[in-house]
Amino acid sequence: MKNKTVSVGMFAYVKDTKLSEYGVMKGDTVYVAGSFYEPQEEDPYNFRLKFIATFVKDKHILIHEKPFTVDGKRLEPVSKVNQEKLDAIKEADFGEKANADQDDR
Repeated sequence: MKNKTVSVGMFAYVKDTKLSEYGVMKGDTVYVAGSFYEPQEEDPYNFRLKFIATFVKDKHILIHEKPFTVDGKRLEPVSKVNQEKLDAIKEADFGEKANADQDDR
């Protein structure tokens, strides 16, 4: 089975309990809002892609909650059908601005 990768603009499920310090539990849905590269402690010339995620509650992105950083290996993308449904809710909540931001990438 091929590993599914996460990217900015996707909704994802949390795969384990390593994010519980942020109040995120296994199975929770989060929105991947951004990304950055972080140097590794063992080798400062080796970088790892990290993501900035935000909380999702009742299928709505919680913009007033503090976002958190997460390693992509802790996330699994939601299904294509769920992504489309959550994108529609995001568009209803944030309007055209949400889509324009994604087009700028």
